[in-house]
Amino acid sequence: PLYRDLVEHYGMSRRIAGHATIDTASLTDYLDAAAMDARIVAEATVLVRESGAQSVLVCGAALAGTAREL
Repeated sequence: PLYRDLVEHYGMSRRIAGHATIDTASLTDYLDAAAMDARIVAEATVLVRESGAQSVLVCGAALAGTAREL
């Protein structure tokens, strides 16, 4: 909800094709970077195929810098 609220606040809701959340059981899920990257790519692929997304915004402090790697 935080990011949706920010998108609405900045008047960008019309430009969002969809959103996805990757559930994590614990902090250790972030330690396997390759596995986390694969999960992000899989969710992004679904957004592209099902919602017509043309770009993907990766959010969250724990994922800082991830977008460059993908």
